[in-house]
Amino acid sequence: MKKIFSIGLIVLFFILPLSIVRADENGENSDQELEQLIQDLSSGTLDTRAIAAQELGSTKYKGNEKAFNALIQALNDGDFMVLGTVLSSLEAHENPLASEKIMSNLLWEPYPPDSDIRALWFIIPQAFKTIGLLGAPSEETAVSLIEDTFAYFLFQPMFSPIFEGAIREEATNALFSLFNGVSPENSLTLYKKWGPHVLKGESDGSFFGSDKFAKEAAWVFLHILSPSVSTELLNTMVHEWSPEIRWEFAYFYPETKLLNTSPITVKGRLDDQGKFIGRLGQFALKDKNNNTIVQIHVPKEKINTLYNNFWGKEVLLSGIITITQGSFNLFRKGTGFSYPLHLEFTDIKFAQ
Repeated sequence: MKKIFSIGLIVLFFILPLSIVRADENGENSDQELEQLIQDLSSGTLDTRAIAAQELGSTKYKGNEKAFNALIQALNDGDFMVLGTVLSSLEAHENPLASEKIMSNLLWEPYPPDSDIRALWFIIPQAFKTIGLLGAPSEETAVSLIEDTFAYFLFQPMFSPIFEGAIREEATNALFSLFNGVSPENSLTLYKKWGPHVLKGESDGSFFGSDKFAKEAAWVFLHILSPSVSTELLNTMVHEWSPEIRWEFAYFYPETKLLNTSPITVKGRLDDQGKFIGRLGQFALKDKNNNTIVQIHVPKEKINTLYNNFWGKEVLLSGIITITQGSFNLFRKGTGFSYPLHLEFTDIKFAQ
């Protein structure tokens, strides 16, 4: 028994050091490989940097602090192919700490005049997409990123409208994701601060699109805060949005359940529609330029009263606003009747 035990000790004496050496060698090799990838990412050729960025996002390095920090540093890379790979690798790390760096480095950093515009407008929606997937590490950061997103659409110049749709879609998704980490109180504060700006319906043409993100922002606020802001938001949409923007909102966001709210009051000149069109509204409220603000449906027993007493006059008209959709010309843009907002009459009086 003693002999067998002695042989076992001798075997362990020789085998264990070899195992430890091999483990050390494997660890050393792994560290060397990581350091080489980091070096390639920071100073290699274009292809080498792209390959290194992809490898640093592999399962092998997920959660590795050095790999993550190297990818964050690579957000300063001037090549859009590398940047696209870096963003994908940061998504794989699933670390929300990356979101602030992405916002500051890729969305607010001024780009050189000779930047490849096609590549630039590929990276911007991907940056918003990555922020949406990663979220924020804290409510404070989420609030900051939401504010930066709204500010981006207000102040960043637009290079080309070609890529506008993709950027808006990913930014909207990012907002929904970020709002998930924000309390109702702070969400309402954000609405009060940014709503008056991002929901404006017109632009001087030098900023992002013709509506400054109004439709998308309205959709986000309605989902996050409805019904607490529905009445106020609808007043903005009715009085300040152009008919084209109202039409687009109804076309792309047709869920009317979010719009049923307490009565709102709309100011304008009462006019008829020129013909009886039933549930779609016998009257229209017009602005000073004779543009339709909203269509009005009035109960049959009230029609004569409105015609006899208020037709052609400036009025304050109250009712419930909903969005009406249909497949015929009344709802098609450019027909002269592209006004999907529909007000169910409740009360009317002369404007002061």
